[in-house]
Amino acid sequence: GPIAAHFRHRYPEITLELVTSRQPGDLIEAELDAIIAFGPLPESSLVARQLIKGSMTTVAAPGLPGLDAVRHPRDLDRMPLIDVPQHWIRQWAFVRGDEEEVLRITPVLTFGSMLTARDAAVAGGGVTKIPTILARPEIAAGRLVEVLPDWRGPAKDLFVVFPSARSVTTRLSAFLDVLRAHVEAG
Repeated sequence: GPIAAHFRHRYPEITLELVTSRQPGDLIEAELDAIIAFGPLPESSLVARQLIKGSMTTVAAPGLPGLDAVRHPRDLDRMPLIDVPQHWIRQWAFVRGDEEEVLRITPVLTFGSMLTARDAAVAGGGVTKIPTILARPEIAAGRLVEVLPDWRGPAKDLFVVFPSARSVTTRLSAFLDVLRAHVEAG
């Protein structure tokens, strides 16, 4: 939302359509300039450029009952969990130094969007794992707190994917400039 609004103010003559989907689909058939997706990405003939190297952060609303007792990933079994499954795998992986923990989960809420999962966590719906880039502003504003800060999740890099290097339109190039500036600003 804020990135699109900034783009609109900077380039009022360019129209922008952002489509969210869990399935990348066919860029050409859908007449899309590009897809912005969290990786890892499947093998493809499309061109992918990494926008950021990211990670996952486990978060919850500060007042979520039982949160103060969570010291280890296994303690999450007693918490309401919000998931955005990758390929419908119901597990979360955590790493702390040489220690690794994989937790099979039974979420109380499941969404197809990281933004929706974040918003549900802000509203007190439970604990979720989302890309750090989505968690950071909410943590800074006090709407979310990091859960198990010593434990890290797997990498969750952000990519822009397009049909070919020659298919980068002027409007896509302008949007990517705004997006990169926003990402670099943190």
